[in-house]
Amino acid sequence: MDEQAFSIRFAKSYQSQYNGEEPTNFTSLDFVGSLGCISDALLYSKLFLPDLIEIEGMVLLKDFVEDAGGPESVRQLLAEGGGDPTTLEKRVNCLQINLSFPVRRPQDIAGDDHLLARELATSWTLILQKNYPDRRFMAQVLDEDGEASVYFYQIR
Repeated sequence: MDEQAFSIRFAKSYQSQYNGEEPTNFTSLDFVGSLGCISDALLYSKLFLPDLIEIEGMVLLKDFVEDAGGPESVRQLLAEGGGDPTTLEKRVNCLQINLSFPVRRPQDIAGDDHLLARELATSWTLILQKNYPDRRFMAQVLDEDGEASVYFYQIR
């Protein structure tokens, strides 16, 4: 989202919080600071910089591995799925935006889930490149019936 679109988008939220005051010459970071808080930033940092774990050469989202029952459960899923690590990575490393954020607020608009998915795909690509410079990954946004998901997998 470009700077002007960001400012237009969040100006009303700012005005409602600050008694109609105009957010003159605000940048994206000015809005983040005036409308957000440190604990929110820390909470959401896990979305953009997730913890990763490597199992059997697969790079996986650690939280999703824990949800699946841990490394042994992932190994079992791999065996049950025919041993294809790419298929399992796509399955385990998938975040369905609308399921992860079921609460809608007045400032949420149509397409926000897709915008967030694109931002996550970019962030995940960068963190994967940094942590695994000798490997290649693909992070993609998927649209299923108008609902966005984002996932990543290794290119083998």
